[in-house]
Amino acid sequence: SIKLVTCTGDMRWTHGEQPVEIAYLKRYNLALALLHAASTAAILALSKQKWPVYLTRADVEWLPLDGQNGSCADVRCQVQVQQVTVAEWHVETLVVLFHIPAVVSHAYAWLWHDTYARRLAAGRVPHRWIEYSVSASIMMVAILILTSITDVWTLGFAFAACAATQSMGYAGERFKGTWL
Repeated sequence: SIKLVTCTGDMRWTHGEQPVEIAYLKRYNLALALLHAASTAAILALSKQKWPVYLTRADVEWLPLDGQNGSCADVRCQVQVQQVTVAEWHVETLVVLFHIPAVVSHAYAWLWHDTYARRLAAGRVPHRWIEYSVSASIMMVAILILTSITDVWTLGFAFAACAATQSMGYAGERFKGTWL
């Protein structure tokens, strides 16, 4: 495995006894931050025509079958479900929002490379799990919307469940070697 060795203030990465050059990660993180930023700019520039999606919620009503306004406790009733539009959203906005956490994450790894390298050597890079929890959750919502799932409750719970799942990656790193 690759390990970080500190000798009189110098940081060196080694694989066994062989030195490993880790500075390339700094360049890659800069390149990826710029790539995600460029993708965001391109999506904004190319999305002149909006692709609206109408977010909905279900209104549920119990109606007596006899047509009267009585209670369903006394007569047979049916459930009537009506989808109500609660908001308009644009798919391209979700795709832009997906890229922003990646830009921030890679910029952090580039700007604070020494801290990033130390955390990477320790096997604990918490900012990536924060980024994953946000970007993966946004992408999950985009996928659901593109497959015609527009109920705001379903989308909200899917976002939360995806974020919670990603946070388990952080917990796995944070409590590595302990009871978890």
